[in-house]
Amino acid sequence: MCFSFKPALAAVLPAAILCSWLLGPARAGTAPGTPHHDLEVRLQPGTHEMEGTDRITIEIVEKGPVTFTLGEFFTVTRAEVDGRSVKVTSIAEESKHGGKSGTDGGRETGDESKNKKEYKIASVSPGRHVLAVTYRGVVYDTLRVPEGSRSQIPEETTGLIGTEGVFLSGETGWYPETDDG
Repeated sequence: MCFSFKPALAAVLPAAILCSWLLGPARAGTAPGTPHHDLEVRLQPGTHEMEGTDRITIEIVEKGPVTFTLGEFFTVTRAEVDGRSVKVTSIAEESKHGGKSGTDGGRETGDESKNKKEYKIASVSPGRHVLAVTYRGVVYDTLRVPEGSRSQIPEETTGLIGTEGVFLSGETGWYPETDDG
């Protein structure tokens, strides 16, 4: 996901620092309980679209569902565990339809991730697995004036992809996050 186009250490180091800042502890390694993300992201600024595939190496301690969140702008188009296709359930759709599943919607989560939807994969056995999630969406949350701002200058957005530039914050939910990162 993060590339440096110059082989010099001076160019690689800032890229590595930026990657660790963007992904936080999820890039720190693959120790048990710490997911490792391998992201492939394609942006189409002219149409504000983003398509991504995140291969998340996770350690499952006991058999059960795996949950993850993704930004409200995105729809999961495919999911695999260890290369086998699996069904992804939108938790909001499951609640709304009394246990029936869907792939759209999503349950809004707590305040810190209010712009995200929650999904689950029904049952995954213990051990190390690679969860691959492919998703797509349109990200164009136009700039708006922050609540309580005196300046009345539009400077707040959860995310924006356009010909004028790209801004993807943590609030955008631009990559799947598991409970452990």
